Amino acid sequence: MMDVYISDITGKIYSLSNRSKILFATLTCDILYPHYVAFQNQTNWGNDRPLLKGIGLLYKYVINSNSFFPNDIKQLISEIERVTPDTEDFENPLTSFALNACTAVINSLQFLVDQDTKSVINVVTYARDTVDLFIYLKNDLDNVETTETSIYNDPYMIRERTRQFELINILKINDWEELPLHYIEKLSRQEEIIDISILN
Repeated sequence: MMDVYISDITGKIYSLSNRSKILFATLTCDILYPHYVAFQNQTNWGNDRPLLKGIGLLYKYVINSNSFFPNDIKQLISEIERVTPDTEDFENPLTSFALNACTAVINSLQFLVDQDTKSVINVVTYARDTVDLFIYLKNDLDNVETTETSIYNDPYMIRERTRQFELINILKINDWEELPLHYIEKLSRQEEIIDISILN
């Protein structure tokens, strides 16, 4: 089921323009970012500023693709890698969520450098993995058996699949050269894909 989902969305992402691909990835990074902050607050480790800087740079590229400096991006990727938690170093259940937030931003920035659509597909996977893990942890708290079918049909996973496919449809029909800034800002105001407070 999950493999079919990733296969379906992969084809749709390849059909997008590069500018639409990066906006899709950026909006996804935006909703993963709070998970890093939650991890940082619980563990007193890390620094969310490089992630914020990276997301800001991604939005800047969407608005003006001429503002592109590969060396700056490579340096920023290094900064984010330094604040990316290793799951072997932390027992906190939020570690994987923070890791996904970091790797999503890193892959989005990498796409600016090499234009390899696989980096955007990776961002999709990190979002999917975030929801997948959340459902596992949530169900364990509720003593509910977790199977691939139950994850696929969970309301959180349905909502994330719907968000991704609806966003792709929006990006396919709009000309980003003419899209007003306020519309981009509207797209960024999306509902959280998980309720991380349940795990606290």
